[in-house]
Amino acid sequence: MESAEYINNYENRVTVFPHLIERRAGLHTRRSIPREYLGIIDEWVGDTDYDDAFGLYYDNENLQLFYKLATNLLIIYQLGNTNHEQCIADIEKNRRLQEYLDEGKEYYSQLENKRNSNNNKFSKKTLLKTQIDKIIDLYDTLNILPTIEAHYTNISRLHPEIYPILTSQLSLPIVVYRGYNASRHEDYKLRLLQQHLDNPAYLANPIDFIPGQEFLIPNFLATSVSHNSALRFSSPSSDNSIPSICWEIIIPPEFLKSIPYTYLSTNNVDISESPLNEAEILINIGSKLVYVTSFIIENMEFIIPELTAGGVIPKAMMKDKVLFHRFMFAGYENPEIIRERLMNMKTVCVEPAYRKIGKQPRSRTQRTSKTPYSMPKVRKRKPPGFYSGLGKRKLLSKRKRKNKNKKKVNKSKKTHG
Repeated sequence: MESAEYINNYENRVTVFPHLIERRAGLHTRRSIPREYLGIIDEWVGDTDYDDAFGLYYDNENLQLFYKLATNLLIIYQLGNTNHEQCIADIEKNRRLQEYLDEGKEYYSQLENKRNSNNNKFSKKTLLKTQIDKIIDLYDTLNILPTIEAHYTNISRLHPEIYPILTSQLSLPIVVYRGYNASRHEDYKLRLLQQHLDNPAYLANPIDFIPGQEFLIPNFLATSVSHNSALRFSSPSSDNSIPSICWEIIIPPEFLKSIPYTYLSTNNVDISESPLNEAEILINIGSKLVYVTSFIIENMEFIIPELTAGGVIPKAMMKDKVLFHRFMFAGYENPEIIRERLMNMKTVCVEPAYRKIGKQPRSRTQRTSKTPYSMPKVRKRKPPGFYSGLGKRKLLSKRKRKNKNKKKVNKSKKTHG
């Protein structure tokens, strides 16, 4: 067979993808998906600005997951294979993460004059920990979704007239694609190859994949069932020395009965009828991928959706050269092991590198140390409403408060005497 046997060939792979909400149709059973579990998935596919997200976070204590930040953090952490010092150094060099932390610091500075602002909420430490908590939530959510076989079988029973071919598709593999920027892919590839430092074959070829190598993927892999969508996100290196990169991942049919159905689109898609449809399958953290081969396609033609006055139409595009890496899905690592490593992520990637934004509390030594001179006291500006209610009570001296209490006691005696 040709290396590009699956591209533009829809006869030998799964082509129909029903969305998860479809399981709600008909009677609700224990196999239905609770709505609260879909919230974190909505955050993954969302694209909210930092300012808007920080505003919601200030009001309701819930900062959403940002998929680009989650991906960068997980790639840096490498499921615990990166030490603490290297993690902190990589975070400080990462443009996306620093932009996020700087935005949080700027947003906090705008809240300093507000009465109830909480500086700990917008500290670098808290902002990073929040994203790690969300990563764990998404990991757990993807693990409880129904298996591919269970979902397809259930849909076929509920809607036999709409999905008559679903069960027959379970004997075919699922093929997904992921596009990469060539420069970022080189860094990612080298991090993956370090998993094979003890392999003698690694020393002979430390910069390229070797057929048969198995890799434990440390991050969520957002993939598409259509290569057209994936190629939109691929690009060559700035000097064109490395062509556009695209991964092709084959999920064999024997895994369809055991792995969760992590299809995140809200539409029912048949890519054989409409290859323009975006259909994302999110491969969970801890997946095992075995490298098979690579192949290059020159003058690669693909189509993208173009919005016109008459609606969405296909627009033909071309890339000079695309390098495809083919992987075979080989299952998931033990969820308990992966979850334990994710829980340790806070210690390795955050503690104790970051302190609160703004003024820090004095240490015990600083509080007990005797300075040779006393600093002049600066009168602090009281917040609005301080001089009424409890604030007024704080302003009373002990003597005035004591006299005021005596008057209340005397008044009470006269009243009840």
